[in-house]
Amino acid sequence: MTDCKHCFGTGSLDAGVDARGVPLTKSCVCQIARDLVRNLNRGWAGLSSAGKVDGSPLLPFVDKNLYVTATDNTLRSHLRHVGLRASPYWGFKVVTDSDLMTAWLSPAAFVGKEILDPDSASVSSE
Repeated sequence: MTDCKHCFGTGSLDAGVDARGVPLTKSCVCQIARDLVRNLNRGWAGLSSAGKVDGSPLLPFVDKNLYVTATDNTLRSHLRHVGLRASPYWGFKVVTDSDLMTAWLSPAAFVGKEILDPDSASVSSE
């Protein structure tokens, strides 16, 4: 961590003082990079190691809710591209079709009905 030539591993830099004489700090570029990677992996485990793309049509929609259909690898690559260009505090969540089905069918499970999933040929109460 001490290998940063700007902050020497502290993650912050001196930003002067405010009008009252209180010292101010700002995040170092190394800390911003760590925050970006942490945010990517929070939204989808391992997303920071996804493949690279030259550009993404998702970038203009960074502040919108989207329904995207893509393979996992393609979506991961595009989300990585967008996430590295968004704020380290950008919030995103990936919801799969099975997540949606579980949420949709959960009231049936609460009343004790069994749910037959034809894709997995199994019965679930989750």
